[in-house]
Formats: sequence, C-alpha cells, structure tokens
Amino acid sequence: MGKDKLKRAFHSLCGDYGEFLDDLAQATHPNDERIGLALFKIDEAYAAADGLRQESQQIQRKLLNELLSSCHELESIMLRVDLIERFVGQLLQTMRELEKRMEIMNRVASSVFYPSKSVTNLFRSFSAKHGIPNTPLNNVEWSPVAFDFDTKELMNKLKQTDAREIGVSTSSSLHESAVDAGSQIA
Repeated sequence: MGKDKLKRAFHSLCGDYGEFLDDLAQATHPNDERIGLALFKIDEAYAAADGLRQESQQIQRKLLNELLSSCHELESIMLRVDLIERFVGQLLQTMRELEKRMEIMNRVASSVFYPSKSVTNLFRSFSAKHGIPNTPLNNVEWSPVAFDFDTKELMNKLKQTDAREIGVSTSSSLHESAVDAGSQIA
C-alpha cells in the first residue's frame, strides 16, 4: 500500500507540476509570441538586406563596367590628344623653320623688292618717253639696252646678306663663281 500512496503522490505532484508548467506556459505565451514575431521580423530584415546586397552588387558590377569603359574612352581621348600635341609640335617646328627661311629670303630679296636708287632710276628710265614725239611708231628704230647690274650699292647689299643661300653669286669673275658652284655641289 505504500506504493499506491507513492503513486498517487507522484501523480499529484506530476499534475501539480503540469499545471505549474501550463500556468508558466500561459504566462510566457505572450512573450513567446513576441519573440516569434521578432524572429520573423529579423528573418524578413535579413532577407531584405540580402536582396539589397545582391542588388547593390549587381549595380556595383554595372557601374564598374561603365567606369572601366569610361576609363578606356578617356585613355583613347588622351592618346588622340597626345597625337594632336605631337602634330602641333611638329607643325610649330616646321613653322619656325619656315620663318627662319623666310627671314633669310626676305633679307636677300629685300635688295630686289626694295630697290636702290640706281634700280629705281633704271625703272624710271623705262617709263620715260624717248625718241621724237611726233614720229610714227613704224619709223622708230629699237636698239638693245645694256644693263649694268654690277653697281656698288647692289653688290654691297648682296654681300651684307648671305647671297649664297639663294644661289646668287656676288663674285665679279666667272672663274670664282664656277669654283663657288663646284664647292657647293661637293
């Protein structure tokens, strides 16, 4: 019989403990619901964050590709700018060389384009009327005109400039000019 009492006591304790657990479960039920809701929201937030992470990675890849293509385009533009700078540099160098040549030509040609007094007088003599004014043109006799280009003033101007640069000889003898021409060819 002692066993029956023990069984009953144990049953009663188990019943009390079950009621206690039920009461405890009912007391913690709202907290469990809140914890479950919080875990659900955490899962939703995690899923949203994961979606945003994937979307941001896709956007980042797209932007990196666009940035890379922009860098390639910029590099291409810079290469073209370098080519243009080289071309402009060569053009500038050519222009400077041409300016130097033009200066030399201008110095040499100034004696021809800006004639001395003797050349001006020569040109005036061409424009002056010669002969008998009332004589018809059929009876006019033409004679060759001799030019003296060995004037001192013209020769001095040619010697002051480097006349050899344009191939003009300032020597008075044929032998010296032939020697100069031979040395220039050699």
